[in-house]
Order: sequence, then structure tokens, then C-alpha cells
Amino acid sequence: MARNIRISIIASDFLRQDVVSTRKMVNNVLRALLCLGFASMVLGTSTAQGKVWHTVDPAGDDAAKPDKDKPPVLRTIGEALRRAKPGEGIAIRLGRYKEDVVITCADFRISGADWVGSSIIEGTITIRAPRVNITLLTVVSPKRGIVLAKGAEGFSIERSRIMITGEKGVGIDVLKSSAPL
Repeated sequence: MARNIRISIIASDFLRQDVVSTRKMVNNVLRALLCLGFASMVLGTSTAQGKVWHTVDPAGDDAAKPDKDKPPVLRTIGEALRRAKPGEGIAIRLGRYKEDVVITCADFRISGADWVGSSIIEGTITIRAPRVNITLLTVVSPKRGIVLAKGAEGFSIERSRIMITGEKGVGIDVLKSSAPL
């Protein structure tokens, strides 16, 4: 169930400050909107189109039962993927996650915290579904960072980093059976 967040701006609060320019006021409002959107994502739900976000945190609990209002905070990305449905997403909080990730849900988004380097996956991400978006993640792997397998069409990788630690590794591996780029 998505939560609706209403933002009310009281003009008198801004009018009390004689020197505050309109530009500064607009910047403050935009910052507040951005913070509310990120906070909503981290809490487990997003207000955008009622999308459900499964949250992953190193201190989470994979055995936690879902609440009717929002999904629980889980410990592993694999468990979040197991519970996720097409059209949903995963918000990965600050930390290191030592696991291989296989994405099979279509119209799916997986997003790290605040900046590149704050949410690190030590393993390989394999995409086997259409319209997958990866944002703000660092992938560290000795051989293959991201594998585009059969079914990986319309994917996007934004503001992310792939670090290969082995001598003969590949950042993004496009398998022969995957869609042409």
C-alpha cells in the first residue's frame, strides 16, 4: 500500500524573512521534496505510481514477515529479490553485500544509497528480465561485474561503478543469447 505525502507550504513563513529571495525559496522547497522522496524510498515504499520498494540493510532480518503497510527491512538482496514482484524495486542501504544477484523481475529498479560507493555488491549482477534499472551501486567482482543474459532488454545502468579485481575480468558481459545493444 503506497503512502500519500502532502506538502503544504505556508506563505507567511517565507514572507517573514525579508531578505529571502524567490530563488532561495524555490531551492529550499526542491530540497525538501527531494529529501521526502528519498526518505519514502528508504522507508520501504515510494509515492511514485504506488511502486513498492523492498529495503535491504546489513542489520535487516530475512526472516521478517511482511507488514500489510510496507515490506520489512531485509538483510540480503537475494531475499528481497525472492519477495519482489514485477514493477517493484529494491532500495539498498549503505553497506557491503557479499552475494551474487540475479534479477528476473521485469520493470524493476535496484537502487543504492546516497552516492556511488555507499552500497557495494561484492559479486556479480545478472540481468534476465526486460526494463531493469540499476542506480547508485558499486559492483566489485574478480571476473564479471554485470551479466546481460537472455531477456535483458531495455536495461539501464546509471551513476554506478563496476570494479574488476581479477586480471582478466569483464565489467559488463553480454551473453550471446541476450538482446542486441
